[in-house]
Amino acid sequence: MQPEGAPAAPRTGDALAAPAREALAPDVGEIAAHGRPAAAAPAARDHAPLRRTGDRPRRTIAISGASGGAGKTVLACNLAIYLSTLGRTTLVVDADRAGAHLHTLLGVAPRLPGQPGQRPSTARSAQPAPATLTPSRPPDLDAAAERCAEDAPWQGAPADIPSALEASVETTGIPSLFFLRGASLDECVLAARGDADQAAPPHGVAHPPSARSHRTLMSALDTVDCDYLVLDLGAGIDGELLDVYLGAEIALFVTVPEPPAVEATYRFVRALFLRALLARAPSEALAASVRSLARELGGLPVPRELVEALEADEHPLAEAARALLASQELCFVLNQTRVRTDLEVGENMRSAAWQRLGVSLHYLGAIDHDDNVWSSVRAGKPLLVKSPGTKASKSVEKLARRLLALDVRKGPARPPRTVPRGSHHELLEIDRGATDEEIRRAYRRMREVYADQALCCYGLYTEGELAQVRAHLDEAFDVLLDKARRRPYELTVFPDADLPPPEEAAPEAGVRDLPPPPPITPDTEFDGSLLRAVRESQGLDLKQISKRTKINLAYLEALEGDDFEALPALVYVRGFVSEMAKCLRLDPAQVAHTYVRRVKLHEAGEPA
Repeated sequence: MQPEGAPAAPRTGDALAAPAREALAPDVGEIAAHGRPAAAAPAARDHAPLRRTGDRPRRTIAISGASGGAGKTVLACNLAIYLSTLGRTTLVVDADRAGAHLHTLLGVAPRLPGQPGQRPSTARSAQPAPATLTPSRPPDLDAAAERCAEDAPWQGAPADIPSALEASVETTGIPSLFFLRGASLDECVLAARGDADQAAPPHGVAHPPSARSHRTLMSALDTVDCDYLVLDLGAGIDGELLDVYLGAEIALFVTVPEPPAVEATYRFVRALFLRALLARAPSEALAASVRSLARELGGLPVPRELVEALEADEHPLAEAARALLASQELCFVLNQTRVRTDLEVGENMRSAAWQRLGVSLHYLGAIDHDDNVWSSVRAGKPLLVKSPGTKASKSVEKLARRLLALDVRKGPARPPRTVPRGSHHELLEIDRGATDEEIRRAYRRMREVYADQALCCYGLYTEGELAQVRAHLDEAFDVLLDKARRRPYELTVFPDADLPPPEEAAPEAGVRDLPPPPPITPDTEFDGSLLRAVRESQGLDLKQISKRTKINLAYLEALEGDDFEALPALVYVRGFVSEMAKCLRLDPAQVAHTYVRRVKLHEAGEPA
């Protein structure tokens, strides 16, 4: 255990620089020892004021996600800690209207029912702002009383709110990290509006919805001076939450590899697109027409279908909708991954959402399931403080670095697609010049994405629609692997492109009568005769392959003749077959797996 006042802090991960660790040492040591800062400590501790450390404008990070323990608050808490350890003044705000419990994860003491506290003053004063911030303790609200079902009409934030709000900011025991409870905003708003009777309601009585408006929150926080403003928005698709999410410089959605969460992710994508499109309407009449069309398409329509309907109606917002569809991108992280297949869900969701919704999802990575997260919540200590170096801590730090890199880079996270929408290349996610091996690999992956009961397709496709997608995949695979059909198809899909002529377009003498290539599928079992047929269809002889692969000609002849007794040890056979497959533009993994299996059967005395 780190003694109080020790010169070095507990390790918080390989991403933290030494100066940041040294600055963090005294406070983190106290949190690690006692679970949360001591009550009397803030008065004597000299914390830095809530001010930016440089000339760069404040960056807002909004975090939302699927409901039901997806990990939004855990991520917001530890992301804020990571930023503060970089020396950046960070304010983390509990803006979850349904369940505000960020203080628990930060190790900040809860507000008890009926506990007396300091109510922030909203009176105008000529006195300068205090040099440092100290914790204030306004009365607590029961978590259930903070829920509100509907957005309130926007009335504007009183001018006195920002100064009162700054007085309500609490320290956390970690330098450069400050915390604001959602209840503090309620009291500031109501007191500034003169609602004295509602400024401190009895325990268990809710504030009116207008006090917890996300728009009120952002207006009140507009003048708060810090480097990073981290907002834990909670879950949902209400309009004000979406507005705050869209207005943030960095926005992140947290989900888990479970059917309800995957469905909620796609619902959020649809709602976010509709909200962003309505914000682009220059008049209420145009916005109303978009809402009417959205209702005809099911309320929260598929973005691609909504754009196509607007274009069919020659709607004035059709061009803006098409541009929004091409530019909007949702960054998301997959939390609580447990098995290898969970790690593939994120990329599969990206592919499925692009095909069905037409919206780009940027998968930032996964956070492994780790019991240390549960134990840190139980202990009332932040994960990066209590359990540095664990799987979850390292994943959070990696995610933080990726978010900061995206903020610096700007623009879309992925380069624009260079193949036409709806083409075979776009369906398989391959480039125009993809090789046969790349086509086979892409086909196998897409068959997994659109398989029956595929998790990534939950809430996107019906069984009939999935069957149609698989049929299109089969057609794309057959066309692109057939050179006689691929060339005419690509000329129609890329009419203005300078396509390179195929090899058989200008054959040399003696190569015109090549045998046709044998049919090959992802389930093909390779033997020597099939390898010979593929080689002959490409006009190659064994001497050419031997020269390219540096494999002895006798071994190549033994491979094609299935002369297993003449082959060397199995480990060499696997390497020889893989190199031969690469030379023939086949999938090395598939060829080696199936051929070596036949060799093992022969060695076991079973028919190959």
